[in-house]
Amino acid sequence: MVFNLPSSAALITGTFIVSRQIEFMNKADLGISIDNVVVVQSPQLMPWDSTFINRVESYKLALTQVPGVINATTSWGIPGDRLGRTFGIHLSDQPADAHYTLSNMGVDYSFSIPTTFPS
Repeated sequence: MVFNLPSSAALITGTFIVSRQIEFMNKADLGISIDNVVVVQSPQLMPWDSTFINRVESYKLALTQVPGVINATTSWGIPGDRLGRTFGIHLSDQPADAHYTLSNMGVDYSFSIPTTFPS
């Protein structure tokens, strides 16, 4: 009986805290506007032959000709996806035994994260 009341209070408090955190995450400003963004993923089995980049660039150019399209770009992923990682990075001004992990996302020259869209 002595254990039940504190346990119940802890569970109720924990549930309240978690629900507030979820509410915060759902309402938080992402820092970017993802409204009006369309993501087109290439087929998984698309071959990386000598014409791949030309085909992608032609597709991007065609997209930018569509009225209302502001930009078309390519990347390894989209903001919020899991980033690529490179391990064992050594900085020249650090001790020899200091190694770092680099998180990265490959993007092309026209990649930008839109913060606002014209009306």
